[in-house]
Amino acid sequence: MDTRNSDARVRPLHLTVMRNLASLTVSLSDLRSIAIVESVTLHADLLEELARSIVRLCELPIHRGSQVADVGGIIFSKLLPARVGATLSDSVPRELHLQLSESVAGVAWELAYDGNSFLGAKFSVSRHIVSGEEVAPSPAWIPLEGVCRVSLLSGELRSAQTDAYQHRILAALGKLSAFSVTHVNVAELGRDDLHDLLDTSDIAHYVGSLGRPCVPITEMAAHPHPPRLLVCEQARDPDSAEAAAQLCAKASQAGLNVFIREVRPSHASSVDFIADFYRHVASGITFAKAAQLARARSATRPDVYGIEDLLARYCGDGTLAAFARNQFNAGDDNLRQVTIMSHDLVSSTQLIAQLGAEEYSELLGRYHRLCARIVRRHGGISDDPQGDDGIMCYFGVPLADEDASAQSMRAALEIVDAVAELGVSVRVGISTGRVVIRSGQPVGVAVHLAARLQSIAEPGTVVVGDATQRLTQGRFEFEPVASVLHLKGIDEPVAAFRVTKELGLSNSDRLDSALRLTPFIGRDREFAVLEEHWRTTCRGAAQAVVVTGDAGIGKSRLLREFRSSLSTRGTPTIECRCSPHHTSSAFYPVIGWLNRLLEIQDQDAPEVRLSKIERSAVSTLGIDDAATAVAALLSVPLEGLRPPPKRSAEKQRQLTLDVLVRWIVKTVQAGPLCLIIEDVQWLDPSSREFLDRLIARASAMPLMTILTLRTETP
Repeated sequence: MDTRNSDARVRPLHLTVMRNLASLTVSLSDLRSIAIVESVTLHADLLEELARSIVRLCELPIHRGSQVADVGGIIFSKLLPARVGATLSDSVPRELHLQLSESVAGVAWELAYDGNSFLGAKFSVSRHIVSGEEVAPSPAWIPLEGVCRVSLLSGELRSAQTDAYQHRILAALGKLSAFSVTHVNVAELGRDDLHDLLDTSDIAHYVGSLGRPCVPITEMAAHPHPPRLLVCEQARDPDSAEAAAQLCAKASQAGLNVFIREVRPSHASSVDFIADFYRHVASGITFAKAAQLARARSATRPDVYGIEDLLARYCGDGTLAAFARNQFNAGDDNLRQVTIMSHDLVSSTQLIAQLGAEEYSELLGRYHRLCARIVRRHGGISDDPQGDDGIMCYFGVPLADEDASAQSMRAALEIVDAVAELGVSVRVGISTGRVVIRSGQPVGVAVHLAARLQSIAEPGTVVVGDATQRLTQGRFEFEPVASVLHLKGIDEPVAAFRVTKELGLSNSDRLDSALRLTPFIGRDREFAVLEEHWRTTCRGAAQAVVVTGDAGIGKSRLLREFRSSLSTRGTPTIECRCSPHHTSSAFYPVIGWLNRLLEIQDQDAPEVRLSKIERSAVSTLGIDDAATAVAALLSVPLEGLRPPPKRSAEKQRQLTLDVLVRWIVKTVQAGPLCLIIEDVQWLDPSSREFLDRLIARASAMPLMTILTLRTETP
């Protein structure tokens, strides 16, 4: 198969939504092979109710991930026809030109959620508002050769919070050599001075009321050299959604490019999103793509003020960028470690001869959709197959993921089993290495190595390189294929391993499973702080410790050494790890702990699993149906074993919370306990509620709770 950069082969999608009284007409096309036109009934007051739901969410101090996904799910399922939704779900990430009639421009289409991803986090969305009139032609922008001049404009309605927010923006942009920033208070400038400033600005970044912008859109469009991009940020108020929709419509008709976002200026993390946006712009990608990548990062942490980020919208030319690609070094946005998976259908030529072209084409379509769903479920993205029987998939882009190698192998093993049910087989090759990211596409030796490893794999098997094997050793079982391989196009000899199965270790066992660890040095002060908190815990006072830092600095290693120290003293610990792929999976980290505690194996029959649950401490909690609640949590089928519980979903959730909290409290009553939860930036809402209840209940008990939180420097 062709392993060259295939980004140019992925054609943009065009999604048009027009309102016709009580229905929506929706079309989706790539202007080539995809052409869908359908209508969907628009239920009375649905748009207004959606708008009210978003307002209610934005008024909450913290947004629960499940609530955000619920609203996004309504947009996806109620406003998009089934075929359009299915095609968007199965599509690879790409440009999405969203053409809207003005009556539906206020809908938060970027928030639409298909159960796996948000529309604005998956696609590079650019909005266009339809009015029936010809749009003024945009200037023929060329990439900048020097720095990008940003004018940071304060609105007339200023406050201490907005001033502090703008200073944080200045600090973030000051770290990026691609930008030169001028901070101006609009109230202190005359009209002519303001126009002169805008004439020399590449980006105008306005913070203030969208209802009263510093320069009207029509006036800005009349400039001989208007800014390439107008960034508008305002604090949310009851009229902000309508003001944003009107601004988009005016900008669209004026031929301007505008990026609109509502913020919480008082919250320190509000600047993270816009810093991400500018950092991606500096790498040379389009404004629309930069917005997508910034939204994608927020989508991994939807309970931390994520909804404002997911609602951010870009209206204008989806192909416009400030710089030529890689003109400025954007660090890890250009060079990073990625895991690449290449899978190829076995004996495709013979299948065509056996089935005929038409039947083979239908089989190929089912194969592509099946594999894409599996890859997406495990956090990867797939190239657009364009009719090929071999596909390249990437794990660790656009967001870095330290678990990318293991996720790729889980996806590969699942693909091998799943396609067998179609009556076909695949070969899979996986490699991990440093690659350059161009237009969201990995380019480097590791990409070619994955294809070469796939070519030597036997049908129905997965072969990985030595780097992938080292990263996942102890978590998967391997058989050596060859200690030294000389592969075409690969300069250095490589070792290859066949993956036989996953060993079923908990995701919190990542360091314990490693065969070799470097000496633990340089963390004496941090270790001493944990020990001091532990001594306080042993005196009967509950303690909560948050360990923060960037990915890879050694948070997990520090906790491993601390836990090992507690173990030598006979102290029990409970460990849980969150995952970026399960932010909406209820009790995900708790389930991992319970499976490990109860020694439940994948091969255990339902009656064996239920027996292990009933023999555990759950039987001593004094809660009716505690065992069946745990069984339901661990997805143990009870048909034929116990009468099915007659409880609503909410009552089942409350019972589960009561059981989990009482289980931990009972353990603490027997002696001091250390509870470790890693990567709480990905904590799902149900687990967060469990943690809040537990800390409140055990506030006067010897419980030490340690949370790790990943931060990222802009």
